[in-house]
Amino acid sequence: MPISKGFTEADVPDQSGKTFIVTGANAGVGFEIARVLATRRARVLLGCRDQAKGEDAIARIRKIAPACEMAWLPLDLGDLDSVRAAVDIAGKEHASTG
Repeated sequence: MPISKGFTEADVPDQSGKTFIVTGANAGVGFEIARVLATRRARVLLGCRDQAKGEDAIARIRKIAPACEMAWLPLDLGDLDSVRAAVDIAGKEHASTG
């Protein structure tokens, strides 16, 4: 029986026309997911509590994929008011991009 090498970022197909919200996107697994999706032409909203860290993550990803579509989404999953505000922002963002 062949041994599976597992799912890698090379297995992620083109994501053009899709928008993703990635939580914890300024570091760790969240950052890596945002990076892979952005390089596959997805629109990525980086959900992070800290704007400076979110914008730094966007800048690091843009070094790899300069034409990618990304935006910082203020989001603290421990604060329901923040979650509600993020939903409102993301809803308006989607409506404005078509």
